[in-house]
Amino acid sequence: APQGKIKIDPENLHCYLWPKIGICKSNGQYNIIRKTNTWVKPLPYAAYPDQTCKESGLVKA
Repeated sequence: APQGKIKIDPENLHCYLWPKIGICKSNGQYNIIRKTNTWVKPLPYAAYPDQTCKESGLVKA
């Protein structure tokens, strides 16, 4: 992976992230202006607060 090592959440099989905020330059590259120093746990289907994603599929929370 371009960002280095990845970490998979064993419950929902989605990747943890190292979020970054950047400004796109005219040459297509980015200036990173803010980033985290720790993993951020995935929250798949956050738009559906009454459901969660498990290995078995989408289930009621």
